[in-house]
Amino acid sequence: MTTSLAASLGFVAKAIESHGFPSCLTPLVVGVSGPQGSGKTYLTCQLTNQLRWNYPELNIIQFSIDDFYLTQTDQAVLTEKAKKEGNKLLQGRGLPGTHDLPYLSRVLIQLVENYKTRWLPVRIPCYDKAAHKGLGDRSAEKCQLVEKPADVIICEGWFNGYMSLSPDQTRLRYLTSPVDGLLQKHKLFEIQDINEKLKSYIPIWKMFEYFIIIHTDTIDNVYKWRLEQEHTLISEKGEGMTDLQVIEFIDRYMPLYILYYDKLCTNDEIALYDRQIRLWGMATQLRLRSTKILVVNLGAVGTECVKNLVLGGLNSIEILDDTVVKDVDFASQFFLPKDDSIIGQLKLPLVEDNIKRLNPKVNLTINVSSVDESIVNKDYLKQFDLIVGTDLLKQQIVKLNSSTRELNLPFYVSGMHGMFGYIFADLIEHVAVAEWGESSIPRKANIELARNKTIIDVKNNPQKKVDLLTIQDVYSPIETIFKSKHVSKTLTKRQSKKCGPLPLIFALFNIPAPSNPEDTIDIDLLKHEAIEACKDLNLEPSCITDEYLQLFSRQAYTEYSPTAAILSGTLAQDIIQFLGKKDSPINNVLILDGTTSRMPIYQM
Repeated sequence: MTTSLAASLGFVAKAIESHGFPSCLTPLVVGVSGPQGSGKTYLTCQLTNQLRWNYPELNIIQFSIDDFYLTQTDQAVLTEKAKKEGNKLLQGRGLPGTHDLPYLSRVLIQLVENYKTRWLPVRIPCYDKAAHKGLGDRSAEKCQLVEKPADVIICEGWFNGYMSLSPDQTRLRYLTSPVDGLLQKHKLFEIQDINEKLKSYIPIWKMFEYFIIIHTDTIDNVYKWRLEQEHTLISEKGEGMTDLQVIEFIDRYMPLYILYYDKLCTNDEIALYDRQIRLWGMATQLRLRSTKILVVNLGAVGTECVKNLVLGGLNSIEILDDTVVKDVDFASQFFLPKDDSIIGQLKLPLVEDNIKRLNPKVNLTINVSSVDESIVNKDYLKQFDLIVGTDLLKQQIVKLNSSTRELNLPFYVSGMHGMFGYIFADLIEHVAVAEWGESSIPRKANIELARNKTIIDVKNNPQKKVDLLTIQDVYSPIETIFKSKHVSKTLTKRQSKKCGPLPLIFALFNIPAPSNPEDTIDIDLLKHEAIEACKDLNLEPSCITDEYLQLFSRQAYTEYSPTAAILSGTLAQDIIQFLGKKDSPINNVLILDGTTSRMPIYQM
């Protein structure tokens, strides 16, 4: 039987081998999560020691999120406030809201962002849980000083990776729990307050690339384990909590175990996502579970995209759409009820329940606010990790991309015209590790594969006969692609003759959709705009054939379900690839030509 240490060691060793040391731009950050008393601290210490032995060239450090508990003075203030408010959960250390998150965030940012730049020693505090008769306090004498860049960072904590629930989910879980159980022992507002505070920890979890999660057959084991720990602590230091204090102490933690522990990729969840975990791995699945995505507009492309992301096990998704139902929507937007009486009503409230039924584990929210106002509202956008815009006008794309760039958010744009479609990507910068078969000519680092795509590190694995390539992609703002002269330099003569859909799709951004969906686009206007697009892109106008002109004139702004399925499947796959950091995502324009079954990617 494989031990927890052996399994963890093998898991982290693979992560180290694929991370791209020493040329990687960031350290490898691993979170260890497990119930109190489950042995996570022991596991973390043993894992760190073994990794240091196996990888002496790497600086491997460990610490606990508990080291960042509030000082006893600050905790006393919080406890007094909680007593006045009647919130028993915050009367003492341990739960979300009792950590000095700004301090923890600063330390992690220093460790991660200064890794390859101006390194300064980082001081990590130590927390003495035995101080003040077991109430605990941050040690004034002890700390961990990280004097050189940390290559591997292991952070352990009992609720590492816990994700907050939506307000509706929190209320439902509370009201459907046993009335004499530990959850309803507390007032609903206490649970809601803790759930809200847990949201502040999500930026911390996002800095972790991998999680090691310790499971137990019953969470009641925490009482037994924690009592054993406290007895050991008393024997070593002479002070600590009584058994009754320990039980009361654990009782405060149990609501979080009940609400969140079973959501940390339990056996049920692993079974649910089994096939995709086999495809892209548990690490990518965990990243999906900590990601919040905004999808703008729920047309045919948006519908398929949302379906794929929800079924993929994304943590949270919000849909922003201020449109009403039109009769043409029924043909390709399958979340809509088949009822003509809903024409003219706001779309999102009508589809919300159908989307939630696809995967109740995903937190879904809808927003019917003005799209034009929301895409420039940076306070609104900054809550998301990635933004997908569908069926946007050119000026909307430019405005939204300006916001995502300022907020350092990855951004995808997608849309379709009948049998044709497009995906634009501005992911700002992306580093991934890819496996390539061995080459007779040794591969080298600092080789440009294409414009804005560079191999920054190469490692050979002779056992597998593969090279592990660390590839860096740098992206351009989407506004620049419409007049990129570079694309013509990357095409062969044969490719240049077949790239007609590219300038035609660009041309349609300058032609408004007809008010009547059955009307076609004026073919002369379309040809004029397409020729102008060719000039901007330095392409030969001969690529715009009469056949393509006829097809685009008839199919512009129409939605075909098969095209939407293919395009959105590709988009969702690329989003997962981006999150998984295993291969390079689209950089930066993909065009779908359904008439030839081609999806070329252009670097622009």
